[in-house]
Amino acid sequence: MNKFDFKGRVAIVTGAARGLGLVITERLLDGGAAVSMWDMDRAGLDAEARRLGAKGKIHTAVVDVVDELQVNSATKAALAYLASPGRCAGAGNIRSRNGAR
Repeated sequence: MNKFDFKGRVAIVTGAARGLGLVITERLLDGGAAVSMWDMDRAGLDAEARRLGAKGKIHTAVVDVVDELQVNSATKAALAYLASPGRCAGAGNIRSRNGAR
């Protein structure tokens, strides 16, 4: 597998508790990035952050990305803990308020 150098970089990844978001998170950590993992699944976030914790610096936040207040709050928390993000990767499902994708 190609090795990317993300040392000194900070990333926010949505949908980070499973699937593509989790794969992106792990790849960024393997490359040396600090990662803020966002998802709506607190238990999933906690489990994956524990599993991946030895790979690097991780911040987690339960965020519904359609809620601007939650996004703003999680961004401020991530910046305070990790520093300014250099990359963002969105892998979460976005649903309208009525549940449609």
